[in-house]
Order: sequence, then structure tokens, then C-alpha cells
Amino acid sequence: MGLWGPKKPLVGLDIGSSSIKAVVLKISSQGIQLKNLGLIPLHPDTIVDGSIMDTGAVSTAILELFAQERIKLKDVVIAVAGNAVTVKPITLPNMTEDELKDSIKYEAEQYIPSDIEDVNLAHQVISRDTAGGHMTAVLVAVRKEKIDDYLRPVLQAGLNPVIVDVEGFGLESCFEANYEIVPDDVVALIDLGASVMNINILEGGVHALYRDIVIGGSQYTQTIQRKASISFEEAENIKINPDQNNKLEPSDLNAIFEKVTKQISSNIQSTIDFYVSTSNKPNARIDRIILSGGCSNIPEIDKDLMNLLNIPVEISNPFNNIEFNSKDFDPDYISRIASVYAVSVGLALRRLGDR
Repeated sequence: MGLWGPKKPLVGLDIGSSSIKAVVLKISSQGIQLKNLGLIPLHPDTIVDGSIMDTGAVSTAILELFAQERIKLKDVVIAVAGNAVTVKPITLPNMTEDELKDSIKYEAEQYIPSDIEDVNLAHQVISRDTAGGHMTAVLVAVRKEKIDDYLRPVLQAGLNPVIVDVEGFGLESCFEANYEIVPDDVVALIDLGASVMNINILEGGVHALYRDIVIGGSQYTQTIQRKASISFEEAENIKINPDQNNKLEPSDLNAIFEKVTKQISSNIQSTIDFYVSTSNKPNARIDRIILSGGCSNIPEIDKDLMNLLNIPVEISNPFNNIEFNSKDFDPDYISRIASVYAVSVGLALRRLGDR
């Protein structure tokens, strides 16, 4: 991805199950500057398990968010995730880009579980072994109906979706812009949202494995809601602010956190085990996890996952290398909620013409 150059800014629009986030960045040879940032919550039944249930509500929320943050731009980048997305590294004989374009549909049929006519395909070559006569490419397939579902409310809001990305690749772009790429360092970028968890494993900054898992923070909220017989909003507040809990015994609340965090940890561990068992690297392992998404704001979740997985876990800061004017943006707010914006920052880094 080429970051530098005076290209027209795009709005990174992250349509999540619990909220919609928008970010606008100014990118120049002097660096990256934050121009707009904001989020608007969604009713819990609006998007369920990554599927949009109420297109009108999403469209209205997008319009309210743009008005709230005074965003005048119309060109946006959105992303999709979940079971409708397949991302797979594939090894092929060395060929030109034109030859790959001609053969990618045939290659995809071997790896994609859906009917090839029902998906949109994309690919990117990530390495070439000239001596060995082969290359590695990342194959991406997204069901057309999924793309249409997410395009519909954006178009209804009068916006122009110029790029449809994959959420995990947004994480990757955010990481590239904000963190040093260390050779041989294996990093798992994990975005833990309300209903979908994205896991993107990078080897020295190069894509190695991607997986979306339908599990997330709503598991905590729904369990608290059922146990305490309270509203979703009250349960959500207890999840993020457990010290304000006056509905459950502390032991009951701790048991809920422990149970759900173990479920999330188990899914992460399964993905790591798959990576280790299929990697060509000797002594394959994960060196660190960078955690983002709404659930990264749950108190102590980084420490809890670190203890369960025995891997260092840090909370993502999508604004490590992004400047902002403290007169326009509250530094305390950005520090407190930064990790929620990882995907939207990554989307806002995209430019027309990027691969």
C-alpha cells in the first residue's frame, strides 16, 4: 500500500454490529494527520452476527454520523467480514500479473466453498521465489450478497463507496502505518467486535493467515442481561464499567467474564494451532497479539487473554503515528477509545488505485 502522495482523502467507514465509526485522514509527505473522527451507536438488533437486519436504520445512522462530525466528503471505503469472506494464501507457478488474472477464477474454484459465480474475487501477489519457480498470492472471495447488503445503506445515505475492503486488511493497513515492522516477528492482529472477531496473522509484516469468527462482545452483554434481567443498554454499561455494577453479585459477574473470555480465548487458540500446524516456518509461533475493537476496552481483557494464551497482548493504538490537533480532538478521549478505531483508520488510509 502506498501511503504517501497528495491523493484525495477517503472516509474510512467501519459499519460494525454495535456502532458505526468514521475516520478521515490527511496524508502527505509530512506524515498523517487526523481530520475527522466519530462514532454513532446502533440498536443491538440492527446488525446481527455481521448481517444487516435494518438497512434503513444503518443508512440513517450514517447520515447522523456525517452530520455530527461535519464530514462533507462523499467517497467512502467500507469493509466486510464474517462467514461470507474467504481469505487464503495460495502457492502457484510463477506467472505474470496478466496470466494470473486469466487463471485466478480456475484457481479459486479449488479453494472457495461457494459457487464461484456467487462471489467477487480479488488477489494480490505477496512473494515470488524465482529459483523455486513459484509464487504466493492471497486469494480473497466475498459473497456478492454480502457486499450488496453493505453497499445498500451506504448508497441510500447518498455516499459513493469507492472501495470495498476486508476488515482484517484494514487492521493490516493500520498496523503498517503505526508500528515498526520487525523481520521474523509474528504478530496476530485481533479485532474483537460485538459479534465478529477478525484474526490476521502477519510474518514480518507479510500476510500469513486470516480468519473471521462469529463471536464477540455481545456474548458478555447478553449473558449479563439474562443473568440480571436488565436491558441490553444496562448490561452493556456493566460490561465496560464493571465497577458500576449494582445488579449482580461480584462473584456472578466475574464468572460471566471468565466464561466468555475463555470461549474467546479458545477460538483464538484454535486459530493459532491451525497456523502453527500449517506454517512452513520452523518452530512457528505467535510473538505477540495486538488487540483492537470495542471489546478491547473491557477492563483487564488484555491481561486475561495473555494469561490464557501465554502470549504477550497489547491494546492497539491506531494513532501512534497519526498527528492530531488537541484543540480539535480531546487527547483523553482518543487515548481512552483509540483501539475502537483500528479498522476505520486502516480503511481511511486507502487511496484510489491501491491494490
